[in-house]
Parts: sequence; structure tokens; C-alpha cells
Amino acid sequence: MWVNLVADVKRRLATAESHCERLERELAECRSALTAERDARAETEKQDKELRRELDEVEASLADIAEVNSAKKQPPHLSNLTLLYVGGRQAQIGHLRAVAERSGAIFLHHDGGIEERSGLLQGLISRADAVLFPVDCISHAAMSLIKRTCRQSDKPVLPLRGAGLAPFCAALNKPTAFMPSSVAQESEPTLER
Repeated sequence: MWVNLVADVKRRLATAESHCERLERELAECRSALTAERDARAETEKQDKELRRELDEVEASLADIAEVNSAKKQPPHLSNLTLLYVGGRQAQIGHLRAVAERSGAIFLHHDGGIEERSGLLQGLISRADAVLFPVDCISHAAMSLIKRTCRQSDKPVLPLRGAGLAPFCAALNKPTAFMPSSVAQESEPTLER
């Protein structure tokens, strides 16, 4: 009888231990999933904040355009600045050109080597005061060439989140975006110790 009782207790103990181990694995999986969910939520909130900022910039640009049309004056913030936009979607280029020109900028475009020769890109970079490109719609070769050439000539490079109008308008409204990198670094506030 004692032998049966001891065997029954051992069997119950083994069952309880395996059940406990299974619950501990499930708890670890749940904790891991919760951490991944929190990270994904933080990234989504970051993207949402960026999109809201871009939307505000687009709305400000549209308000400026409406003001310019009603007052018939040119906004001064990009007066005679030559911007080179590389890559993007062909259907959007006319809209981007219109926004840039309404802001007083001269707009140049290169498709990033898809249809136009990539050899023309360096010549356009030399004519531009700043270069913008959407990171989601440009070849890696063109992006590397832009970064290297602009770094050598100390020209601002503005990678845009996407090929849409909102990231472009947001970039046009950044006050220090079109300063050469050496000037932008000098104008950044330094922390006193």
C-alpha cells in the first residue's frame, strides 16, 4: 500500500513539475511577445509622430502657397537655391517642381540612373546647392554617388523618408536643412559643462 501511495505521489509530482515547466515556457514566450509588441508600438508611435510633423509641414506649405497667391509675393526662404531631387516617382516630379519653385528654389531632377545616364548625375550635383532623394525610390549606386560627391564638396544631402509630397515639403521647411554640413555643425548649440 505504501509503495502504491509513494508511486502515486511521485507520478503526481512529475506531472506537476512538467506542468510547471510548460507554464514557465509559456510565460517566457508571453514576456518575449510583450517586449516585441512594446518595441513595435514604440516604433509605430515614432513613425506616427514623424508623419504628423510632415503633415503639419505640408499644411504650412499649402498655407504659404495660398498666402503667396493672395498677396502675389514670393516667399524668401529658398530664394534662388538650386535643389537636385534624385530618384522618386516620375508622376510626382511635376508636383515637387511646383512646390519647390513656389518656394523660390530652382528645381533639378535626375531619375537616379533608371532611364537617364548616371554620368549626368555628377554634373547635376555640381550645379545644385543641396541634394534630396527618397530612400525608398533610388538605386544604391546613385545614393552612394550622391553621398560621396556631396561630402567631398560640402553640400547638404537630405535623405527623405519616402517619395511622396509630404516628406519633400517637410524638408523644404527645415530652417537649417540647406546649410553646408560644416556650417550646420557650427550653428548647432553646444552643451556647456
